[in-house]
Amino acid sequence: MVVQAAALTPDAGVAGASGGYAITLEAARSDDVAPLPMRAWALSPRERDVARLVIDGLSTQDIAATLFISHHTVRDHIKAVFDKVGTHRRRDLAAALAGTALSPAPGSWTG
Repeated sequence: MVVQAAALTPDAGVAGASGGYAITLEAARSDDVAPLPMRAWALSPRERDVARLVIDGLSTQDIAATLFISHHTVRDHIKAVFDKVGTHRRRDLAAALAGTALSPAPGSWTG
């Protein structure tokens, strides 16, 4: 959740406004949420760059081209991020970094 506040003044165009605050609430985007778990999992700056592009849905080749590194290096960074986050799929990584939980695939839960 993202909370924003702005002070109201008489010239703010709001009838009867003599001070106080206007507050808006909106759902947080993955860009707002992702930096928190990235810091918690101690991702390096380059791992954060790669993880953000994974969240955006870029392929390994596209990430390599965007960051001007080889696709082998991208794969190494993704593996390191997977190890730190405790996942093995891009989809699960994106969900973890965006703060959303994925439901398990049918038949995959053995509880």
